[in-house]
This record gives sequence, structure tokens and C-alpha cells, in this order.
Amino acid sequence: TINSMFYNIETRSVEDFTGMGQSDLLHRIARTPDDPLTTFTDDPLRVLRAVRFAARFGLQLVPELVEAAMNVTVHEALAHKISRERIGHELQLMLEGPDPVRSLMLLRDLNLIPVVFALPDVHSASEDPAFDASSRYQLGLDSVLHATFF
Repeated sequence: TINSMFYNIETRSVEDFTGMGQSDLLHRIARTPDDPLTTFTDDPLRVLRAVRFAARFGLQLVPELVEAAMNVTVHEALAHKISRERIGHELQLMLEGPDPVRSLMLLRDLNLIPVVFALPDVHSASEDPAFDASSRYQLGLDSVLHATFF
């Protein structure tokens, strides 16, 4: 709702199409203007933007947004619909923002770490799954994040 506001230079006033943006900003709340599950399924990158805005502006995510962000369908859509470059760009903006630790903690809390830090499918020369490069990478990343943020 906050992102749907804009400043009208003609009238010199803030336009709030949802009627909730100014209140949400005042109360430091992040929510989507429409149903969050539909919003995130239609454009899965929005879930990462929600995380970035929440961390950048110190916003609390409303429960329905959290539920939708944790939905497996949203995770699959993010993994399959959005390029790694676009995901990487959002991650870069999070890490360069004022509270990168909160960004990473939100990614963790929303179970988005495996999607955001997933490697492309890599076929290992070994048939043993223990030697799969992607699995080793994810295991190492999970260990680092667990040690850092728990």
C-alpha cells in the first residue's frame, strides 16, 4: 500500500490509491493492496520487494502477507518465473540497504533462503548425492546462516 502512493506535482499533494498507504506508513505496516497470495503468485519478485521495504523502513509484515510469502506456490513461482539476475538485484539492494541483517532474517523467517540462494541445477560427476555440488553449497550456506542469525 505504501508503494502505491505518489506525490502529485500538479496538486502538490500525496495521492493514495488504496486509501491505506498513509496510515500503513504512519503505523509502519507492510501489506499488499490486493490479496497477497494472488499478488505474489502473479509477480513473485514482489515478495522480495516486501522484504526489502520492511527492512529498509522498519515495517512489520501483516500476518496475511507472511502467510502468502511462506507459501510453497509462491516459492516455486519465484524460483521458476523470475530470473536469477532479478533475484540477485533485489538481494543486492537488501544487502546495500540500511539493515541488511534484518533483510536476511526476514528471508530466513519466510523460508526464502533456499529459493534466493539456490544454485542452478548442477549435475555432479558422482552418482552419490552426498557429492552433489548444489547440495554441498546449500548445506554450507545453511550452516553459515544458522551460526550467524540464530
